[in-house]
Amino acid sequence: MHLGLDLDPSLLALQRVLVTVSRVWLVITSVGEAPVTVPPKAHLTLYSRLESLPQLAHWAMQHTSVDDDGLHLSHAIRSGHAVVVSDASLHGTSGTSSTVVEGSDPEHRLLCHAQVPGTIKDGDSLRCELVGNYSAILCVNAICLQHNVSQGSITMACDNINSLRPFKPEYLPGPRDKNLDLMQAVWASVEQSPIDWNPVHVHVHQD
Repeated sequence: MHLGLDLDPSLLALQRVLVTVSRVWLVITSVGEAPVTVPPKAHLTLYSRLESLPQLAHWAMQHTSVDDDGLHLSHAIRSGHAVVVSDASLHGTSGTSSTVVEGSDPEHRLLCHAQVPGTIKDGDSLRCELVGNYSAILCVNAICLQHNVSQGSITMACDNINSLRPFKPEYLPGPRDKNLDLMQAVWASVEQSPIDWNPVHVHVHQD
C-alpha cells in the first residue's frame, strides 16, 4: 500500500518511538535508536558445534578428532552404514573410554577419548562403558546437526550388554538403575537424536 508520502529518512532508518494514548492524543514518551537484531552465531565447523554444547557435557567429547568435519560420516548415517564401536578400561577406581565412529570403511573415522567422571566403585566397568556410549551419541548428534541429517541409522556396538539398555525403545531411567546419572544422560541423548540407534552386543575383546 502506498500512502502518497515520501519517507525521509527511509523506513529502515527510522528510530524507535514509544507512545501512549491519552484520550484522543498520542504522546511520545521516548525516542531512541532501533534495536539491532544480532543473528545467531553460525557453527562453521563440527568442533565449534561440539564446543557450543552445555559446559557440563564438554568432558565427554573434548578429545575428539575427525579430518573432514564429519561429512563422510554424515553420508554413512543417512544410508544406514555407520557404526560406533566403544570400549573402556578400568584400573582400580580410574577409568577411560575410547570410541570410534566409522562408515563402511575406516576413511574419515571419528575418534573420541574421555576420562570417566565421578566416583568409580572397584570393578564397575559399566560406568566406563556408559561414558564411551555417551561420547558417541554427542558426537553423532553434532554431525547430524552440522550436515542437516534428519533421518538415518547407526549401529552401536559394545561388549557390555547393560550399557546398551538406554538404546532400547522400552527403556526408561529408574531410581534403581546403577549409574543413573550416565544411564539417564545416554537415554536423553538418544531420545534427542534424529536417527535410529541399533544396539549390538559383541563378545568381550571382539568389538
